[in-house]
Parts: sequence; C-alpha cells; structure tokens
Amino acid sequence: MNALLENRKVVITIGIVLLLVIFGIIIFIAPKFLNPASNQQIPVQPTEVPILTLSPDEIGLILSEDAAGQNAIIEVDNTTGIMAISFELSYIGKPDAGTEAVPRGAVGELDLTKSPAIKKVPFGTCSDVCHYDSDISEVKIVLKVTKDDGTIYQVTKTLE
Repeated sequence: MNALLENRKVVITIGIVLLLVIFGIIIFIAPKFLNPASNQQIPVQPTEVPILTLSPDEIGLILSEDAAGQNAIIEVDNTTGIMAISFELSYIGKPDAGTEAVPRGAVGELDLTKSPAIKKVPFGTCSDVCHYDSDISEVKIVLKVTKDDGTIYQVTKTLE
C-alpha cells in the first residue's frame, strides 16, 4: 500500500511540473506567435537639433581685409563666457593669374587668451612663401562659438 501511495505522489508531482511548464510556455512564448507585429523593430527617426545662433554684434565680430587685400582679419571683441571659437572662412578667388575663379577657404581657431581675439587668414596658400589669390569676392565666415556651459552657437558674417 505504501508503494502505491509513493507512486501516486510521484505521478502527481510530475503532473504538476508538466502543467507549470506548459503554462510557462503559453504565457511567455505564445504572445510572440499570436502577435508577430510586436516583434518587429520600429525604425527610430533622428531628431533634429536646432542650431542656436548669435548675432555678430553679440560677440563683437568684425570681419575685414588688410590694406593690400591679401588677408582676411577676424576680430572678436567680446570673449567673456566663451570657451572656444573655431571658424570656417570661404571665398571666391583666382589662384593664379589667367585662371578661372574658384571656391576657396580656410578653417581654424581663434586664440582666446588675448582680448580681443584676432586672427589674420591669408586669401591663398602659405608654406615657406604665401601665394595670394586675386579677385577675391563673396567672403563669408561661420564661427562655431562654444560657451563656458558647453552650449554651441553659430555666428555668420559676410565681408561688406
């Protein structure tokens, strides 16, 4: 009689375990088969971050050229609260006499250890000797201004 009771307990235990496994499968796996759309990944659209701008007057930006017309002069008078300023200067010029005018440019950073921050950028190329472009037009500068709090602004100005 004890053997019969022991066999019944084993059969009941195995039955309960099997029922738990079956319910587990139904609860965790069945929804994926019943609703396959929930398994599909939704493409994430990039969010557009607006570019914050400052006016040239807010940082005291002056863009000019030297008397010979061979260099652009970038000057920023108000560097208070600014951690870094990088620039992109673009213009149209003729690299050699008798050639067609082409888009040209230069990139760099302003030294903020002095106030005002001034940078002279040649209209042309310089290594040992500078080779200046001629017939300069459409001079434009875009500054990337990083404030002390990490906020980045853009400032744009054209040479008048």
